[in-house]
Amino acid sequence: MNEDFLKVISEFADVSRRTNAAGKLAELMHAEDVCCFVFDPLVNSFLPAPGFPQTLSNAKEWQRFLKAGLNQVKYKGKITVSQIEKDAVSISLQNGCVLILIGYRENDTTFTQLQEIFSLISALIKSEVLNQELQSKLQNAVQSSKKSEQLTKYMDSVRAKLQQALKTEEEFISIASHELKTPVTSINAFIQILQANHPPDSTDNSTNYILSRAKFQVDRLIRLISDLLDVTQIKSGQLDLNIEEVYLDKIIDEQIQDYQSTITSHKITRTGNSVSKVKCDKYRIEQVISNLLANAIKYSLTSDRILISLDEDMENVQVNIQDFGIGIAPASKSKIFDSFFRAHGKDSGRLSSLGLGLYICADIIKRHKGKIWVDSEVGKGSTFHFTLPKIK
Repeated sequence: MNEDFLKVISEFADVSRRTNAAGKLAELMHAEDVCCFVFDPLVNSFLPAPGFPQTLSNAKEWQRFLKAGLNQVKYKGKITVSQIEKDAVSISLQNGCVLILIGYRENDTTFTQLQEIFSLISALIKSEVLNQELQSKLQNAVQSSKKSEQLTKYMDSVRAKLQQALKTEEEFISIASHELKTPVTSINAFIQILQANHPPDSTDNSTNYILSRAKFQVDRLIRLISDLLDVTQIKSGQLDLNIEEVYLDKIIDEQIQDYQSTITSHKITRTGNSVSKVKCDKYRIEQVISNLLANAIKYSLTSDRILISLDEDMENVQVNIQDFGIGIAPASKSKIFDSFFRAHGKDSGRLSSLGLGLYICADIIKRHKGKIWVDSEVGKGSTFHFTLPKIK
């Protein structure tokens, strides 16, 4: 390889001088011009190599010529340059680089030299292309990292705001519930005093009716306030349990008596028994049974009976409360114990609630290390089950 070719190769190493170097190479090869391309698999096309003109007036024709000579050591064809069709020869290498000589007057000696030169030039160009790709990937990685960091900071900010919003909401519910409880309790006491002065057998039926309806609504409001207070305690982890050893038989019997003395629409029947004690908060388990009984009555207006059964195995005592009402749709069963969720049976449009009772029941049973679940069929009713561990 003579000195002129070596000078050309050294000039190709400088991207800013590459166009001039290509002109000198064309002159040495007895050609009018030299162009170099690199195949980019991402776009499935040839792109001008670094340092060569990056725009072509007839790009489609160049692509056809380049692809026609792909993987051929030497390819002869025609290419239009400045609206003039000229002879052209391409040299392809395995690394995806292609050199095109425009207006080349073929000479075996110079072509052999050209192959040697192009092997060196293409290695240099390919290295530059790979370096550019690596730099691009590095920049993308840095940008992605920055975006990820920004996204993490944003998500942390959103999470903090949500936690603050939830805390504010819970504090509001707690304060509002406490503030409501005192006056509502006072109203309830006043109604009871009025009822005492108007016994059921008095002749003032209209007053008795108004007082009974007022008492019913105030009792309902007291239960709602209690539920809201329980929810705030649950979410803040402050729902304390006063554990003692009890028989579930006794708690169930007391709850049946309380309900049966005030409810005439349903007959509550109990079957089964348990001779084992459980450790529990008696008040909270009464709350669970009362809530399940209230729901059984509320959602079985066309029925007149509720069944409560009690049994036990080696590990647990199990309570089952069955109604014969509207039932629960399959899609709602998985959400039935979520807070503020209300299952909508076809006949439940007029049956309002906050959707807190079952959520509170589930949390109470969970805190006792028990389980709670429901079996239900639309139009046939529901059976709620819960278990409590036996004392061994």
